[in-house]
Amino acid sequence: MGRRIGILGGTFDPPHYGHLTLAQEALLHAELEKVIFVPAGQPPHKPGRPVTPAVDRLQMLTLAVAGDERFAVSSWEIEQPGPSFTVNTVSHFRSIYPDAELFFIMGTDSLLEFTTWKQAGEIIRICRVLAGARPGTRKEEVASVLMAMPREWQEKITVMYDVPGFYVSSTLLRERIKQGLPVRYLLPDVVAAYIEEKKLYR
Repeated sequence: MGRRIGILGGTFDPPHYGHLTLAQEALLHAELEKVIFVPAGQPPHKPGRPVTPAVDRLQMLTLAVAGDERFAVSSWEIEQPGPSFTVNTVSHFRSIYPDAELFFIMGTDSLLEFTTWKQAGEIIRICRVLAGARPGTRKEEVASVLMAMPREWQEKITVMYDVPGFYVSSTLLRERIKQGLPVRYLLPDVVAAYIEEKKLYR
């Protein structure tokens, strides 16, 4: 088996155990060598919502994965001008790993919208997709969306339905922090400490 590399994009605002669990399950499911976390510079799918500065999201993510040699963080999207489109990201990693099998990792909530992504067909041409089931997305809904996709897309998309601990969301965490509620056990302590130090999400 050749090299198998996972790419996990997202806003990571903030990163939490749901992200880390999804990456770990993808590693196991697809026998990946490593997962590269890629925080978005300007997320094109979140217009109108203020996003925490990229330098803070990058630092939180670096803290979150520290000590796990299976995980790496790339600042590539943050360093690019304009919105962060996945097709550009997977093309970039294809140029770095020309002979590896690439896997783009996402939640099923993103999979439901995948056909609306910029050059979705090109993404599928470059890499496989691993989608982890998220609460709130029903199996029937996911199956229906998959069935409507071209057959060559379906053959390169795998849905992982048993991702433990994937109930946390960044939206939930931002709201809890804003309300002064505890977030311990939902994200790494080092990330919580960084949020406290920088007074993020207040």
